[in-house]
Amino acid sequence: MAGMGGQAGNLAQGGFSGAGGGGVVCAIKGDFDGDGTPDCATVSSAKQLSFYKGVGAGGYQATAIVSSLPCWGSLTLPAVADVDGDGRDDIVQTTNQSGLGYDAVLFLGQSNGTFQCPTSESSASFPRGFQPTYLSVTGDFTKDGRKDVFFVAVSGTMGSNQVQWIVFSGMTVGSNQLRMTATSVAFILGTCGAANPTSAQDLDADTNLDVVVSAQICGMGDAINTPQTINVYGNGDGTFHCGGGQTVSRPNPTQQTGMWVCQSDGTYAASN
Repeated sequence: MAGMGGQAGNLAQGGFSGAGGGGVVCAIKGDFDGDGTPDCATVSSAKQLSFYKGVGAGGYQATAIVSSLPCWGSLTLPAVADVDGDGRDDIVQTTNQSGLGYDAVLFLGQSNGTFQCPTSESSASFPRGFQPTYLSVTGDFTKDGRKDVFFVAVSGTMGSNQVQWIVFSGMTVGSNQLRMTATSVAFILGTCGAANPTSAQDLDADTNLDVVVSAQICGMGDAINTPQTINVYGNGDGTFHCGGGQTVSRPNPTQQTGMWVCQSDGTYAASN
């Protein structure tokens, strides 16, 4: 039985989403023990990741099972999906603990309700100089039968905000190693721009999973943000291309009017 993938296979929203049995208010939901019933995970002030077993109808057992190692300080907007393909949901969290750049780490859900905590050796890095935006979506972007996690990463460089599409994939059953695949994108969001994925679906019926990204294009000096829906088309290997003729607005910090236009090779080029 495959894991349930948090909330409808997408993001398990950080921030409380409903009270369960035993007085537990659940922030992170998923089928972490693989029994087909949604469970709850929380993090204590003692940095322990706790599991409350689901009992159905939105309830949870009152007594928590605490992971044996205090392995994390916080879980903010984590992605929930069965990343290693063992039938139990796992937790993928982004972090900048090292101060050297952003990483993704994988907490493997175990059948006894504990989590296998990541180590520094098991994290996978975002491209240096890039950081994830707030949200993620999950799906099998690599067509290997396991769920992956898609992020938008931005450079944060003043006046540009370059963009990359990032996919983190599991390696094998029982491994908390992650693999990162990055696709560089030719357009920029602008100094005050932003972008987040909103859904994963097969938009062009080619059996490869695609992503819908909601973006705001905004350069310094722009009077308003330019909202933009960007369809990101999957290649089935964790990389992506743009769709024929699709356009993305250009920010206007230095009179850079016009559009980025998708070319026949699946990449964007500036057009005035």
